[in-house]
Amino acid sequence: MKPNFLIIGERRSGSTTLAKWIEAHPELGLLSSMDTAYFMDDELRGRKEWLEGYVNRSDWDRNHSKRDYELQFDSLDNNKKAIGEKSADYLFLDQCYHRIKKFYPDIKLVLILRNPVQRAWSHYINEIGKEREELSFDKALKAEDNRIERSEYAKAHLSYKNRGFYYQSLNLLYKTFDKSQVHVVILEHLLEKPKNVLGSLYDFLGIDSSLGFDKVGVRFNNSWTTFPKTFWKKNMFLTKSEKAFNLIIKLGTTLLIRDLYKRRRISVQLESLTRYSKDDIKMEDKTKKYLNSIYKEDIKSLEELLHVDLSCWKG
Repeated sequence: MKPNFLIIGERRSGSTTLAKWIEAHPELGLLSSMDTAYFMDDELRGRKEWLEGYVNRSDWDRNHSKRDYELQFDSLDNNKKAIGEKSADYLFLDQCYHRIKKFYPDIKLVLILRNPVQRAWSHYINEIGKEREELSFDKALKAEDNRIERSEYAKAHLSYKNRGFYYQSLNLLYKTFDKSQVHVVILEHLLEKPKNVLGSLYDFLGIDSSLGFDKVGVRFNNSWTTFPKTFWKKNMFLTKSEKAFNLIIKLGTTLLIRDLYKRRRISVQLESLTRYSKDDIKMEDKTKKYLNSIYKEDIKSLEELLHVDLSCWKG
């Protein structure tokens, strides 16, 4: 089984929601395991420990093959017209799409982009939840360029600001793939006019644009990150007690509740006894103003490149 399209990013921009929605199309087969990140370096994929310096890119060539990748798709119906997968990190990491090009020079690529300020904040919250990040958002933004220069791990996982320069990312992508192979979805447009946006995507994938809307409106992959309240940080005993309490909650809900999203929702409600939810904290206005200012020119260039109105991102 060979894929003929990939959803390649951007991270925290609604790629899971998009993938889940298009799964409903009867002519489309999507790999059930999302974000396998096959084309990403093994040392970076899923890593949670800091890695200084850069990985050896040649390791990927030795340990990966087109045949191994295609074996993942063997469970899909080979009568489907569009077959693909979703891995949201590929767009920002140019080594990934060079590898994709080597395997599938004619493949179609789907991008989904979100207001870069909101994307950066969502990304930061997500990394806190994965315990990769310990700095405040402002400190993380100030440290980002230096981190990326020092570490490819930081580029892959802690690039809150730099991932939002979509015009730059697209220009790099277009040096490897022809523009005709790339379709860009704007998350805010998808949420506002889902049938129009999905219909255009289905046309791009060569499948019936009148079908595949059964899951429209269902939200997926919300951030379930929680943060310990100040009291529990006073000493090591309280910190360990708080972690143990919430570990019991996670284990208990996993055993008793089969539905993943219901389990996560109830877990967050129970954790509120000792933790804040992501909705309890907000980005500072000065930080939002700073991010809006640095993205202004990139957004303008992206509008011209894609011939699309991105006024929903300006403010």
